[in-house]
Amino acid sequence: LVQYKEEEDPTIFKSKKTDRGPLKPGWIKTQKPLICVYKLVLVEFKLFGLQGRLESYFKNAYKQLFATFHRQIFCWIDKWIDLTME
Repeated sequence: LVQYKEEEDPTIFKSKKTDRGPLKPGWIKTQKPLICVYKLVLVEFKLFGLQGRLESYFKNAYKQLFATFHRQIFCWIDKWIDLTME
């Protein structure tokens, strides 16, 4: 389980360096440009009787993992915005 951390909540976070945030309901309709990211996760578990349940569990676990990661990345923007490839 992912524990709630106030400093990683995009609905209350405000970036000091970029003046972005907090994200309020409907923010996605007012922001341009947006980015679309595709992630391919393959889970193969071949065991009769458990395959469907385990694949469903992993599907939900990855959804939660990615959602948490995206919230963290937004809230950590002041730490990485000035970084370069070097």
